[in-house]
Amino acid sequence: MKGDKDKGRYKNVGLDPKKEQPATVQDLPHREVAYQVLKDHGKPMHYKEITAEVLKRSKSTGTTPQNSIFSRLITDTQKRFVKTAKGTFGLTEWNFKEAEKNAK
Repeated sequence: MKGDKDKGRYKNVGLDPKKEQPATVQDLPHREVAYQVLKDHGKPMHYKEITAEVLKRSKSTGTTPQNSIFSRLITDTQKRFVKTAKGTFGLTEWNFKEAEKNAK
């Protein structure tokens, strides 16, 4: 059939097909790195601090990384982040029910 020969032709380009390569922090989306930053820190952080840590751990090509990280934290579809104060975020698994109400 037409098109069958091209299926998956870009899959694993440059990788040894016999060895599965684990994802490095450099390869993770900023949202995932931000989650790890907060989890490692153990308490809420301002989005500018989160951005600084994310940029240390991953690569970025954007011109406004602080705006990008803030946007990723606010729009997380998995609802892992909660705004605890103005510009400050924590993880929902830390149970910030009262702080979430005050931050709105």
